[in-house]
Amino acid sequence: MKQNRVNANLPESLAYHVNIMCGEGGFYDSASEYIRDLIRQDLVRIEHEKTERLKAKLVARINRPVSEFIKVDPESAIQEFKQRCRAKRKAK
Repeated sequence: MKQNRVNANLPESLAYHVNIMCGEGGFYDSASEYIRDLIRQDLVRIEHEKTERLKAKLVARINRPVSEFIKVDPESAIQEFKQRCRAKRKAK
């Protein structure tokens, strides 16, 4: 995997915290390892938030009364979809 270098200037209080977390007696061997772990945790948090927002939207729709749902013929829906796809290809 290609590596990219990122440099960051930290205020003294943050640099102190990084130094505590790294090296002898710390949880990480290096500041780079610590920063990579923080970024990974942030990515997991972002994906979790996206999933929760999607769940909220789905629950709101699932809990609607049955009378609000529209009956759909699957074969007709598939045919309409195929026609839209063909029209898009022709338009290109």
